[in-house]
Amino acid sequence: MRDFHGGSGREARPASQRVHTGLRLLIATLLVAVTLGGFAPPVAAAEISPNPTPSWGVTGLGPTQFTGPIENQVFAIEQIGNRIFVGGKFTEVRFFRDDTPEDQPYLAAFDADSGEWIPSFRPDIDAPVYALHASPDGSRLFVGGEFTNINGAQYTEGLGAIDPNTGTVDSSWVAQLENPFTSYPVVVKTIDMNDSHLYVAGVMTAAGGREGVPRVTLGRAAKLDIDTGRADPNWTPMVSGGSIWGIAVSPDGSRVHVGGYFSSVNLEENTQYFATINNTDGELVPGLTPYIDQIAYPTRGYLQDVEVVGNRVWLAGSEHVVYMLDASDNQIDRVHSTSRGGDYQDLEVVGDRIYGSCHCYNDHFADYDYWINRQNPIPDDVLVTPIKYVAAYDGLSGDYIPEFQLNASARQSGVWAIHGDDRGCLWVGGDLTVAGSDAAGTAEWAGAFARYCESDGGAIPAPAGLRTTFQDKRRIVLNWQEISGAASYEIFRDGLLVGTDDNGWYTDLGLEEGTTYSYQVRGVTAAGSPGDLSTTLTASTTGTPPGGTLPAPDNLRTTFQDKRRIVLNWQGVDGAESYEILRDGVVVATDDGRWYTDLGLEEGTTYTYQVRAVAANGTLGELSTELEASTTGTPPGGVLPAPEGLRSTFVDRGRAVLNWQGVDGAQSYEILRDGVVVATDDGRWYTDLGLSPGTTYDYQVRAIAADGTPGESSATVTVTTNP
Repeated sequence: MRDFHGGSGREARPASQRVHTGLRLLIATLLVAVTLGGFAPPVAAAEISPNPTPSWGVTGLGPTQFTGPIENQVFAIEQIGNRIFVGGKFTEVRFFRDDTPEDQPYLAAFDADSGEWIPSFRPDIDAPVYALHASPDGSRLFVGGEFTNINGAQYTEGLGAIDPNTGTVDSSWVAQLENPFTSYPVVVKTIDMNDSHLYVAGVMTAAGGREGVPRVTLGRAAKLDIDTGRADPNWTPMVSGGSIWGIAVSPDGSRVHVGGYFSSVNLEENTQYFATINNTDGELVPGLTPYIDQIAYPTRGYLQDVEVVGNRVWLAGSEHVVYMLDASDNQIDRVHSTSRGGDYQDLEVVGDRIYGSCHCYNDHFADYDYWINRQNPIPDDVLVTPIKYVAAYDGLSGDYIPEFQLNASARQSGVWAIHGDDRGCLWVGGDLTVAGSDAAGTAEWAGAFARYCESDGGAIPAPAGLRTTFQDKRRIVLNWQEISGAASYEIFRDGLLVGTDDNGWYTDLGLEEGTTYSYQVRGVTAAGSPGDLSTTLTASTTGTPPGGTLPAPDNLRTTFQDKRRIVLNWQGVDGAESYEILRDGVVVATDDGRWYTDLGLEEGTTYTYQVRAVAANGTLGELSTELEASTTGTPPGGVLPAPEGLRSTFVDRGRAVLNWQGVDGAQSYEILRDGVVVATDDGRWYTDLGLSPGTTYDYQVRAIAADGTPGESSATVTVTTNP
């Protein structure tokens, strides 16, 4: 086994030490790929073509509160019989980029064989759909999101069951989720299921309450009867400081794993972002290793999905990592990571594989945590391969499967939904704009999602590992992994065939200086039959591009600020040998990458930055647009401002839960009840316990600087406990 530095054959160490030193719809046997008459087995997805089978797509973006910053169209994909259901934030369906769109917001159905939109399925939903799950017999499609109702039906806020053929609401199944103590909408972000119950999580604080159905108080998750929708009053775990984004039930049904962006479960310590709770009363399972104690980024360790494969728990994490845990003790056993792009966002079990998606588009590092080692040389024994938004792993061993590669491009968010159907196809959705290419290498349009099906057994698969090994002003050297059955290879530059070769190397000559090109290769059999095209590789020659000076770098931005430093990033300029960084009009550094950390700055101070490219001959390029960025902390001579947004998120007879917006430079916060300091906390959440029933209290909070100086007090919030 590898450790997370990437070395092989080393002595095994505790998972917590390994992590710190180097650091849906069920289980594999219950993956739902169902027909209306019952289950159909999931495909093994042994050989998925990197180029997709054509289908319709979705476009547009509807308004939302819960996922406002995420400009992503597709969040969920599910299959029942010959229909594929797609849910998300989209507002239209269309056949091709320039075709006339059809209004069908948030949930649409497509033919599983042809990929065509099914216009007879037209449910009326008024806000985004985030989760879909088929019932065991395929007679219902459970739909979760942040909508107020489905087809105007009562008690369908955030969650409902519909007929998969007609889209009508099944009135015999009612969950009646509510948020009675806040105006925030009910949100169901994730759904999982066992034989008898549906498990949902997101933002909800009550279920039931109509005549004949007692109200159950919830803590942002619910266990619902699979036949009626009624909530189990005994299973009420309390999630504080955020919400659950992924939920998964263990194979034996005894445990429920939850992950997301939250501060605690049941107010217990060391339950931030991930916890395992029992299936009877929602209490924590004792004796497990806390996730938060094992990761290298405890302040950035939030999770976006959870999946279970046998005795393994998989976590889709931030900082570009996917974790595999041993379910017996929750020890992290394997970690894989990516470089550029971002967090893992969805997990899907298909046969013996688990697929993980992200907004990542560059390199994948097997058994190696790139982000805690990114300043160090990558060890020679670390397997580094390309990745385009989805990676494949062995679900039980955790081994990375480098042969799996997709050909796709996305606008920004990457892939947020994966589903393996019973036709041998893998459906992936997010904000895809390109999925695959035709025989000439021309990119094919994608409407946010695409389906990748099993390769023809007689076709040659696409070469993997296309990369550059050398570039100068006039040439680019390409290399790829040779494939069995190929007598030669065709090399495409910018969609045009420019050369052939009989091995895994090609030198492209006579190129322009400082110019970017796109490459693909494919194998050709001895009989002349071409195989699948490789993924696209972008490469640039060095030097100054024709016409003079280098253009200004685009998208100058900050990625991190604290009291004394600001981290800058920008888009690279083709032909740039290095970059000059200017602060307030003065050159303060030169760097050969696209990142710079400006150190030794004043607290609470605003600076103006620009960057410009420098050519190999020393010629300065155009300056970027100006960027203003500020350090955190208290400016010289000042005090911290009052926290904003103070609110109560939960109240009962003896407690009140408070939340507020953070203040830059705050070391901690004082909580005042009726003008008296009752607690100090270093986060943005506080639960005030031991209150008297039916009593009114006034609360304020104020930030405390590192030197102990108190800031301005917030506006007063009045809370009355339940009688």
